[in-house]
Parts: sequence; C-alpha cells; structure tokens
Amino acid sequence: EQIGVGRTVIDVPPGAYLLRGPGALLDGNEPSRKANGLRFRGAGKRITELVFQPEKGGEGADAFLCRNDNMWANLAFEGMTFRSATPGASFFLSYSEGQAQDYRFSACEWTGEWTYGLALDGTNTNSEMRWDACRVGGAYRKAFLYSGLSRRSRAKGRQGQQDQFLNYWFTDMKVEYEWGNFLEFPYGGSITCRGGSYIVTGRRPDAAYGGASTFFRFPRAEHKDSVQRFHAQDIRFEIRDPRVRVIDCDWDDGTVHFSDCDDTSNAFKDFSAGVAAHRYRVGPRGPLVRYSMCRLVGRHRYETQGRDTGAPPL
Repeated sequence: EQIGVGRTVIDVPPGAYLLRGPGALLDGNEPSRKANGLRFRGAGKRITELVFQPEKGGEGADAFLCRNDNMWANLAFEGMTFRSATPGASFFLSYSEGQAQDYRFSACEWTGEWTYGLALDGTNTNSEMRWDACRVGGAYRKAFLYSGLSRRSRAKGRQGQQDQFLNYWFTDMKVEYEWGNFLEFPYGGSITCRGGSYIVTGRRPDAAYGGASTFFRFPRAEHKDSVQRFHAQDIRFEIRDPRVRVIDCDWDDGTVHFSDCDDTSNAFKDFSAGVAAHRYRVGPRGPLVRYSMCRLVGRHRYETQGRDTGAPPL
C-alpha cells in the first residue's frame, strides 16, 4: 500500500465540458494503490457543467462517469452540475471491500436521464456519505442512490455483507425530479434526511421501469443489527400523483421516524383522500414507525403479507 497517495484538489472553471468515456471524471481502478483525499471544485451549479455522453452501444450502454474500485477514500464534489446526455448512463459506481468511504457532495446538481446516480457494490464500508444543499433533478431508471448493486459481491457469495453500507446524510436538499426512486436500499441503511423540498414532477414513461416513483424504498425485510434506521425531518413533500410514494418499507425491525414533515400541498385534489403514499409491511418486531408534528394527506397502509405478527391484519 502506498501511503500519501491522493491529497489532490482539482479546480474546474466555469463552462460546459463534454465527457464521453466511462470513468472520464474518476477512474479509480487500481485497488492495490490506496488513495485518500480527492476534491473536485467547480465554480457553482449551472456555472460548471459536466455533460456525460457515452456511446449508446457497447460499454457505453452501462457507463459510469465515475468509478471507484476500492481505491479512493475521502472524495468531495463541490459546485457542479452533472448532466446525462445519453439516456440510461450512470453517474458513480462505488465498489468497496473496506476502502471506499467518506464521500461529500456540496451544492451539486444532477440533470438528464440516468440509470443510477450513485450505485454501491462490494462487501464493506461504502459508508459515511453526505449531500448538502444539492439539487437532484432529471430522472432515474433505478434510483439516485442505490445501495446493494450486488454485481461482483454476488459472484463472490458475499451479497449479505452489504449491510455494512451505513450512514448517509442529506441536508437542505432540493429533490425535484421527473420519475424514478430517490433512495433504494436492498442492503444497508442508517439514513437521515433533514430539510428541503421533495417533489416527483412526472410519471415513469415505460412499465419496464415499474409503476410508482418512490422517495424512500426499502425492499428487503431482514437486515443485520443497527441497519434499519431512517429519519426524515423538516421536509416538504408534494404528492402530485397517486402513483407517487413517500416511503415503501419492508423492514421487519428497526425504526422509521418522520418529524415536522408536510405532504398536504395537493390535498385539494380529488385523488388525495384515497392516496396511500406511506406504505409498510410489518413483522412481529416492527419496524417501530413514528410520526410527530406532521401534516399528512390520505391514508397510510400497513400490511403483514403473511408475516406472523400475532395480531389481525392491519
């Protein structure tokens, strides 16, 4: 292991920059050379714009603008707009077996149609990631942050270790995108979202991408201890369509807490009384779900789906 590799600041001046190759912004493909400390600093969102336009065929069909293969820790991106000019391209693939961690995005923006924003694979860490005052726009065939990609880790038979992916913080965000999921966590967790505006502005164009668009989707029941924790605070949601979900949670344990949140902006619409934007499938151990000082529209749905809770179906 080489000590001291990294410690680099890259300034990107105002302007629009066209990037065509996978890994064109970051290609950390040497996991034996551990590096710590890399900062990309732009002039501001919509002032510094990085346009990702890989070829539609071949490798470009599954291309990521940034790739970190267990090489880099302590990455920062500041004051930039990232735009997908090839529908279905992806922003960042992070594979970790203990090295990739400590990412921070400040005053950044994503636009265009992506498959993944940030996709996490591996067996350990991929943890302690923070977004501050960023705008998530565009559209997402899978999710903006997807934890548990499981391409290489599944091949190694260690998919379950992705519950090591923990601690994600979103502060003062402008999450206003067309369709798709914002956070999707088949594995990993311990998530906090504080402040901001969360809106899905459209509908998915193709049933192949699913029906609903969901801000917070947690599709697996069983996880390791201390993983199943989610807290949303001081957020204004807009439910513009009955197919939008605030949360769709399958956890069988842990805690979910919404405090000082509001999703009533479209309460005047005909669909609002019957909308079920908060959905849970619960087991005998939970999760413990709590709402405090919130103003909410429609109904919440709690299902057991055959789980033995010792109580009648909800």
